[in-house]
Amino acid sequence: MKSLVTKMFKICKGDARASSVVALFAWIVISLVGNSVAIRSGQAAEAEHDDAEQHAEETDFSRGPHNGRLLSDGTFTVELAIFEDGVPPEFHAWAYLDDKPLTSTDWQLTVTLSRLGGRVDQFSFTATGDYLLGQGVVEEPHSFDVSVSATYQGQRHSWQ
Repeated sequence: MKSLVTKMFKICKGDARASSVVALFAWIVISLVGNSVAIRSGQAAEAEHDDAEQHAEETDFSRGPHNGRLLSDGTFTVELAIFEDGVPPEFHAWAYLDDKPLTSTDWQLTVTLSRLGGRVDQFSFTATGDYLLGQGVVEEPHSFDVSVSATYQGQRHSWQ
């Protein structure tokens, strides 16, 4: 999996939007599978191809208007994206209630990344225009388990 993502990043070099999609693809595969990515070597190309197709099927998810992953809890939805257009990778997030956008000052968000080897990165967010901006760089590799917690009108919404 790691080699597939690395190859995809090399193909997308210079295309920030495509790189963001690849980063989200890697994040989604890991978060949906719920297991750490094991680095595999010496396997036949056919086995790797079959594995990639299986993971692609498992990562079918909804995208929001900013091409981010949608996380829904009832009528409350968060759109979370890794943005890399001319800046180091950073989180951008938008929220919706009944499919209508919320202002960025009306809700709060935290994202926790649990990386291989036990390292944990926590991101707080601040309102920036119509979205929330994650405070910090989403460092490579983009392989991690993700926990997301949003608060709107005193109600907490969580995803893992």
